[in-house]
Amino acid sequence: MADDYSKIRLESTQSTLNLDTVLLSDSFGNLVDKINKNFKELEENGGGPTGELGRQGKPGCRGVPGSVGPAGDSDLNWKNILSEQCDSELPNNEADAETIMNRLTNRTLLLTNLSLTDDDLIKLREIHESEETMEKVSNTLSKYKMKVYNADSAGRGEHLHLLNSQAAQTSFNYLCKSGFSISNDWVGAGVNREILRFTGQRNGDISNHYLDSEFNVDLFSIRNNEDAQGLEIDPGTGVASTKKLKLTLDTQTAVNEVNLPDKTGYNSVWTDVNERGEAWELITGADLAIYRSIIWDTANGYAPYDVPEAGDHWVELHADSFIRFKRNNDFVMIDFHLGVQRVTTKDNFTLQNLQVRPNIATVNCRTIGYYPTSIMEDESIDEDSTAESFFGHFKVDSVDLSATGLTGGGFQITNKMPPSIYNMTFDSTTGNNELFWITGQTWATIGTSDAVCELLTITQDAVCPTVIIQQN
Repeated sequence: MADDYSKIRLESTQSTLNLDTVLLSDSFGNLVDKINKNFKELEENGGGPTGELGRQGKPGCRGVPGSVGPAGDSDLNWKNILSEQCDSELPNNEADAETIMNRLTNRTLLLTNLSLTDDDLIKLREIHESEETMEKVSNTLSKYKMKVYNADSAGRGEHLHLLNSQAAQTSFNYLCKSGFSISNDWVGAGVNREILRFTGQRNGDISNHYLDSEFNVDLFSIRNNEDAQGLEIDPGTGVASTKKLKLTLDTQTAVNEVNLPDKTGYNSVWTDVNERGEAWELITGADLAIYRSIIWDTANGYAPYDVPEAGDHWVELHADSFIRFKRNNDFVMIDFHLGVQRVTTKDNFTLQNLQVRPNIATVNCRTIGYYPTSIMEDESIDEDSTAESFFGHFKVDSVDLSATGLTGGGFQITNKMPPSIYNMTFDSTTGNNELFWITGQTWATIGTSDAVCELLTITQDAVCPTVIIQQN
């Protein structure tokens, strides 16, 4: 009957637990020992065999969020990294990663607006069209780390736009339109030409909006291909300087071409002095003056008169007289056409020497000797048989204009007439001999004269080196 009162009933065929049966007749001490032994048996055997699966219980309360796990792999092959300082391996920004990089070295990025039509034709899509991109790239171009395939229906590539953020924060106009764009544009219709364009996006709403480009490199080279001859531009020394050479395209009236020669040396440059352009620098009228003249007075037995600059000259320049010049590197091309006529108060004399100079600043230049001039009364092809025509000589001298208050260099033309019967004689009684034209042209060299070392003589002094002539 005692077994009928047990609280634990186990089938021996279904249990491997060795449990003591608690009886009503057990003393308190026996009861405690059996309970302790039974709990120990349950603990050591994991609570006994698994029972049948019960019903799903109600969800419990949400627990506290755990820590963020490591970043997983990206389908786009990118990951965030911290940049490092150049002189150490310390991160440049400890707060957060600010750089995105490709995770694998053998992956590149392609941005394209090309797609495939239903019949597998390649078609570009405008910016407002949303279509899946074409998943194709040439194996000859796959090695490039970044590829941008883009264009509009007109062939404008519109690939890349660069905008300065500091400019944009000063005015919305910069954000609206400014910066630079890089585009590979295509010209079709049988031309088949691709053009790489760098375009400054000028905004008319921005006052004095300038768009300049600058290359800070040691050498700039242009070639047809890597193995062809090249055109190189060397910016020269890297020493700090504000000096520069500016190339400016003049207004073109045709499709012109300038060929660079196969030579080493200096390019010829027509230098501006007083006028802008390649044309002659022309000096006429009041900008020409007689500086010095020497005449022979026929009435006084050919007595010579040396008339200085401020003196009473017996001749004057015709209104059509001119001197032209143009500087080319360290040389100056000069030509002149001087009409010389007597003043009304003088008569019956011979002009022997005449110095004419521009009374404006020009350029210091000179010749080392005399060159021929033509002197004519009648320059037409149907020359009057009574008109005089003969040759003279001229030279170009550099002059100092500081005494005149002018800033810059200057030159003068010295004319010498032949002392013969065919000379510049002015005589109103003959009906002719009233106007002579002196014409000449030559190259002069830049600089002032050197009276010591320029003379073609053999001498010894403190400036020039000793010259020894001996026979071996």
